[in-house]
Amino acid sequence: MQKRVLAFDPAMGVTGWSVMDADDSTGFKDCVVFKFGSIKPASTVSKVLYSDKVNTFGKSTVSLNYLQEQVCLLIDEFKPDFIAIEDTYLDPRRPTAYASLLQWICAVKLVCLQRYNMPIFLVASKVAKQSVTGHGGSTKVSIQESLLDRSDVKFKQKKQSDMLSEHEADSIAVGFHFLTNILPSMIVMSIVK
Repeated sequence: MQKRVLAFDPAMGVTGWSVMDADDSTGFKDCVVFKFGSIKPASTVSKVLYSDKVNTFGKSTVSLNYLQEQVCLLIDEFKPDFIAIEDTYLDPRRPTAYASLLQWICAVKLVCLQRYNMPIFLVASKVAKQSVTGHGGSTKVSIQESLLDRSDVKFKQKKQSDMLSEHEADSIAVGFHFLTNILPSMIVMSIVK
């Protein structure tokens, strides 16, 4: 049985996303990155096309609305079984980013509840990094390199380091952790019940 996850590295500036498949015949250990990309809510709504909405509702609200629309397009196109998102964390160097991440996650949770009745699975950043590189304090570059070097992560899209942004790589790390660690335990739990 093949399962598909739509995974996100959330941010108001650049959100990385990836669509990944894994099969239980391999114990969900071999993952195929079907497609990846990014959404740029803040820069997109800065364009003239959105200026009336931004003047009326504010950039943050319009950015979140744009984000919801883009997430719906991804769900409708790729029809994932699960959605996994990197969880919020407090970076003392950028404390205001925490609120933006929380808003981002809430906006996506609302659209998934209201339109798809689909739960969201949150994955801690350090845990996702550790799944890919072996340690939780990995740099963005080491995550990119590890993903491109792993034999258990295959890419349908061209896989070159210059083609994989740090945000896309982080989303793949989140999806990889979900498919290889969280999903197998969910299946075991459903069998036990």
